[in-house]
Amino acid sequence: MHKFKHSGRMGDIVWSLAFVKQMGGADTFYLNANSPYGFTMTDFEFIKPLLENQPYINKVELWDGQAFDYDLDLFRTVQNQTWHGTTAEGFFKAFHMDMGKHNHTEPWLYTENTKNNKIILSRSKQLYHRPIRNPYWDELLRKGLQENCLFVGTPEESEIFNREHNCNIEYRPVKDAWELANLIGSSAMWTGNQALQACIAEATKVTTLLEVRNDNARTDHIFTRANLIII
Repeated sequence: MHKFKHSGRMGDIVWSLAFVKQMGGADTFYLNANSPYGFTMTDFEFIKPLLENQPYINKVELWDGQAFDYDLDLFRTVQNQTWHGTTAEGFFKAFHMDMGKHNHTEPWLYTENTKNNKIILSRSKQLYHRPIRNPYWDELLRKGLQENCLFVGTPEESEIFNREHNCNIEYRPVKDAWELANLIGSSAMWTGNQALQACIAEATKVTTLLEVRNDNARTDHIFTRANLIII
């Protein structure tokens, strides 16, 4: 097993795990809380339980100059420059490797998978060039979305969604990324836009209705699987 270092945002960390798993796992997964990409100690404490519960990761530690085998930050040398596919595959491209096709259909993120049969919804404030209100969710609400749905994200994001769509979907706070991943991975379906929750939905391969950004042709979240629907 190898040692990996990552300084990225939480969603990028989830994307990197496909590479870590395919490489045989991590003896140590180092996270840089002095990251130039905005990763903080608060982020470290939030995502650490998720990483510690992955069977292919032995230890999760703060990086303070320790030696490592793979600098996962190198994905930035190809992402947005020479590679415009999925972010997960960008990590493989950075080390001149091929991402196994199984990563399109098989999960690389493990959860307790207790089957809550809920629809999990999230919509971050980073809307890019999407409208505040997406009529697709109005249609889902007419079909009974509200009765079996939980909103995960910030209280403000929940309030915005309920106000814009004239509904009252229950808000569900989570203490860390492990609890968040278990909610999403055990759900009947996740729906939302491109953020950490979307990365978790893809990594667990739960049925997904994904609202993609429409300001450019990036396909960083677009995998080939039957239960991924773009809205």
